[in-house]
Amino acid sequence: MANTVLTIGTFDLYHAGHVDLLRRCRQLAGSDGKVIVGLNTDQFIKQYKGSPPIVSFQDRETVLFTSQFVDDVLPNTQNDPGVSIEPLLAEVRKWYGSTRERIVLAVGSDLAAKDYYEQIGVDPAVLLEILKVDLVFLPRPAGGISTSRIKADLLASAGVHYNVPAVRVDWGD
Repeated sequence: MANTVLTIGTFDLYHAGHVDLLRRCRQLAGSDGKVIVGLNTDQFIKQYKGSPPIVSFQDRETVLFTSQFVDDVLPNTQNDPGVSIEPLLAEVRKWYGSTRERIVLAVGSDLAAKDYYEQIGVDPAVLLEILKVDLVFLPRPAGGISTSRIKADLLASAGVHYNVPAVRVDWGD
């Protein structure tokens, strides 16, 4: 069965964990489906995380387009954290499906520990019934790599201490 799968993230310092997430998204989409990445813009990341990404939007976009698992990359231009992802969903539907078709929103299971519905600015019932989106939490491999861990290791090698956040956003960050 062909699905349209959307995953949203920063994808800064692209690593094996990102590849695994995108591979799982491709499996959900099926061979005839589409995998769309909602790539967080530099401005959104700075507002949400308090600092800009290390790698620019254009470079992160270029890297994602080289993935065999990704069909398209659309900018996630939410003005503020918690603002609805509805404009991004509308853009996905414009290019990849009618308003009757469901979209699978696939994110890492680490986000289940947070209120992901609040983060994307949508009530669960609205997401499911009105926007026709199925939210799927994909399990993160044990011992998986993360951008936060890479940053901590790089800073530690330079003699700078960096606290890795207790609840990391590893899949798309």
